[in-house]
Amino acid sequence: MSSRKRAKRDGTCFVPGCKSGYKSCKEKYSIFRTPKDKEKLQQWARNIKRADKDLDDASVVCERHFEPCFIERSFKTVIQGNVVEIPRDVPRLTEDAVPTVFPDAPKYVSKPVARKRKERNLCDQPPPPPPKKRHLDAEGSSGVTCSAASHLDDSNCVPDVASEFTELRAPPPWTKVDLGASSDITFAFCHLSDDGALDSLHVSRRVVLSLKSSTGDSVCAAVYIRGKKLRTQELKTAEEAENLLLEVGNLKLCPGCGLKPTSKSFVSSNGSYFSPKCSLTVSSETACVACRYLRRITMNTLSRRKRANNSVTVSGKVNAKKRASKTRALLRAKQKLARVQKVIDDLKVKNEELSKTEFEARISGLPRKQQLAVRTCFEAARRKSTKGFAYTEEWLLECIIMRMRSPKLYEHIRRNNIMALPGRTCLQKRIHNFKSGFGFNPRIFEALSEKTKDMDAFSRHGGLVFDEMKISEHLDVKPTGDLEGFVDLAQFTPDAQREQLSDHGMVVIFQPYQGNWTQILGVFASRGNVKADVLAKIIVEATILCEKAGLFVDSVTCDGATWNRSMWKLFGIKGTIKGIQCKAPHPVVQTRHLHFFSDFPHLLKNLRNAFVTTGFHTPQGYTNVGFIREAWKSDCKSVSLKVMPKITNAHLSPDAFQKMRVGLAFQLFGDEVIKGLFLYSKKIEKACGPVAPTQCFVEKINRLIRVMTSRTPNKALYLRSSNCQFLEEFLSYLTEWEQYAKVRNGGFLSENTAEGLRVTIKSTLELLEFLTSVGFRYLLTANLSQDKLENVFGIVRQMSGTNDHPTAAQFLLTINALAFYNLARPPKSGNCSPQVITSLISGTKLQPPTQRTIDAVDCLIDEGNFSGAEAALVSCISTDHTPCVVQKSHDMLTYYIAGYVARKALRMTQCEHCGSSLTTDKSEAMRSDQASQFTAKFDNGGLLYPSGPLSAAIGVLEDSFTTYFSVNKLHEKSLVDFSAFLRNTELPLLGCKVHAAALTKNVVKFYVLLRFRFLTKSQNNERAEKQQRMKLLKLRRCN
Repeated sequence: MSSRKRAKRDGTCFVPGCKSGYKSCKEKYSIFRTPKDKEKLQQWARNIKRADKDLDDASVVCERHFEPCFIERSFKTVIQGNVVEIPRDVPRLTEDAVPTVFPDAPKYVSKPVARKRKERNLCDQPPPPPPKKRHLDAEGSSGVTCSAASHLDDSNCVPDVASEFTELRAPPPWTKVDLGASSDITFAFCHLSDDGALDSLHVSRRVVLSLKSSTGDSVCAAVYIRGKKLRTQELKTAEEAENLLLEVGNLKLCPGCGLKPTSKSFVSSNGSYFSPKCSLTVSSETACVACRYLRRITMNTLSRRKRANNSVTVSGKVNAKKRASKTRALLRAKQKLARVQKVIDDLKVKNEELSKTEFEARISGLPRKQQLAVRTCFEAARRKSTKGFAYTEEWLLECIIMRMRSPKLYEHIRRNNIMALPGRTCLQKRIHNFKSGFGFNPRIFEALSEKTKDMDAFSRHGGLVFDEMKISEHLDVKPTGDLEGFVDLAQFTPDAQREQLSDHGMVVIFQPYQGNWTQILGVFASRGNVKADVLAKIIVEATILCEKAGLFVDSVTCDGATWNRSMWKLFGIKGTIKGIQCKAPHPVVQTRHLHFFSDFPHLLKNLRNAFVTTGFHTPQGYTNVGFIREAWKSDCKSVSLKVMPKITNAHLSPDAFQKMRVGLAFQLFGDEVIKGLFLYSKKIEKACGPVAPTQCFVEKINRLIRVMTSRTPNKALYLRSSNCQFLEEFLSYLTEWEQYAKVRNGGFLSENTAEGLRVTIKSTLELLEFLTSVGFRYLLTANLSQDKLENVFGIVRQMSGTNDHPTAAQFLLTINALAFYNLARPPKSGNCSPQVITSLISGTKLQPPTQRTIDAVDCLIDEGNFSGAEAALVSCISTDHTPCVVQKSHDMLTYYIAGYVARKALRMTQCEHCGSSLTTDKSEAMRSDQASQFTAKFDNGGLLYPSGPLSAAIGVLEDSFTTYFSVNKLHEKSLVDFSAFLRNTELPLLGCKVHAAALTKNVVKFYVLLRFRFLTKSQNNERAEKQQRMKLLKLRRCN
């Protein structure tokens, strides 16, 4: 073996034109290194024929250039006579492998390997015919015959080395077979056939000694079993040959599967049947695995055939024995069913005898809500169906809450009958009584009146919190005919804004000082901000309604917007260096006051923005964010521990969106900044100057944040505590700071922020004193901010997907659902009282419903003048400008939409005569009306053709609609005004005489609502496109 060191192999195939190993080749092939033997390496090089490069140790050749017989892909071994193959992880080449296949080169380059001759199966071939003797003439005849023995004696093909094997005598029962011209020595193991015939022998084992392939000192011996080659062996002496014959004679052969297989894939020999994959030899008396598997398949097939044949007798009747067995089984099943039915009947009788008192006693140990569920399930089990089942109001409320928490889980429980739950329609009917429009919902205060009866006085003290959010300008047509999307402040709506679209939504909530619950009181839609005078009226109205409902309103919280400060002035609230007025007389109880607060997180964001942009001139000195930035830079350079890990550039230089994040403002004045200023004070003073003013200012604001955002009793604000003293000192500090800044011509807070801080801190101290007088021990100052209301706005924005600006309809729907949920959700320590349930979902105290706007259209038919259609069209606008202003729809489109109206109108009547009068066939429509050409052009077999009266009625309505809205803008009461405009319009009656009036009303109302929806959708699309253009223009200016 060569000892040369192998070089690092190449990554691509050496054969010219082959792409194996390149990135362009997507297929993956195994590659093999060149042989170490120099002669084989030269033979490889001669076959590959590459002129530009020599084949060396580092070269590789892929598997595409070798015959499959040269590639070993598995390990082969014989275990108990069975050949077992184990796949290799990496294929390898045989020792005689040579590349001979070159698919990328001309065909003459590839030299295919000679195919191996097929092995002869002597067992399956007939014996050779006896040699014929040839009689010679008298002159040339010598009386000699040509026999196989003479050929063996005269043959020169047997070498001298194998002479001792030719004289080998076969041990019994082996027989030496003479094959004539062949030079091989064959020993056969013969026995009689299994059928007992004496005229035929069967050779089951055979050993062939090949003298031609001898290597000088050995002879190759091949062992055949039933004509199939088992193995080969090298023999050197005759004694080894005798031992081989004895060993082969003692082998245990596979007995086969024992019966003829039903499949076509098998091997037969001497009347026995074997699997094609038979291992030939076995270690025991049983068959091999392949033959046993073939036997099992055969027996299963025969068994299925036998069952199929035995199932029906020759006459086609069921076997009498099986029929009797089935009859007895049926009888036993009937008897068992009768016994079970009797048990059920007995249980029903006992269940009926069970008294209600005993049933209640058994479930009394369950929690209250589980008792409610068990009672409902038992009541539902007594019925065949839950349709029409009258659920209790308390159970209905629990179901409404469950469905609001998780609609999918609710439907899963209901559909799988895990609990007896009402359907969605039943719950919607109950909730419908609670829904209302914009303004204060009286149902909320009715439910609050019942809910506060079970609450203590501490849980009823709280304050009003209100704020606004941006909504989209969008119009929606309600089924009642009302247009939703205009300004709606209830009774406080100014007349000048009734026809304007709303773009802001305001919510008023009640937030208690104790507890984690809130209650939505009212919702309003406005154009821009709500004016100060209207806002003051809303606050007074909300305070009066809450006091009547049993709540105690002691404070009002809002943000620092200019209109909110104007509202403060109407109540006499102010906070200047000259004096602070933080409360106003209570509108209900004269001995109490309303304390006003500005949202502290908003005030802190304003303070942070001024601190970052300009800095402050405090009595201790100048302070700004530069000192903190220098400490942050020093902390960032450290590769070890950091004292300010949470501070980032967003805290120090926030952009427009980051300035709105309260968390960044709180962290800028947090403990980490104080530690950083202390730790790097020397470095900061060298770079920026004295750090003491900034450090003192940050410490003051940090403590102010802790005092004004307390959420737990251990951090709450107590009367005459150190925190109260700090707030009083901070008020004095603001005064001192403002006076000092005036001398420096700046460096103080804005007037709005300073006023908000003074009023808020002063109100906190006075409110704490009042609450302590009525029994409170402390005040959680976090309940004085707008955090809960901001959470409500977050839910509104996510209710209809990710929508930062919902429409007015979406805004109202979400707020109504949240208001209902706040009332229906019981506190953690109890349940919702029956009175609250009744006030929420019962209909006994409902106010009579107001007349729907769409019902005004009924007057069109009852009071209409059918002779003045043209006069009505002309009276809506000036005659001089009619041709220039009025728009009109195309007749073909009007006819097309009339077909749609006909389809809907057919569902409005059960009268056959009325239905036939609404439509006509296609051929008649084409003859009588040219406007039907558009419908016929695009008719694929499903369009309807309206009759003449219906087409004329829709034409009159469409002309009236386009004429009216060509000169009139869309507003909240447009449907009422349009109905009044239609009073003098002549409309043909539709249907038979009995149903003409009702059917005509329904068609007119349906078409009017349909056209209003089309109009609002068109205007919404135009408004959305305009907003998108403005947004893109704004982005372009920013860039």
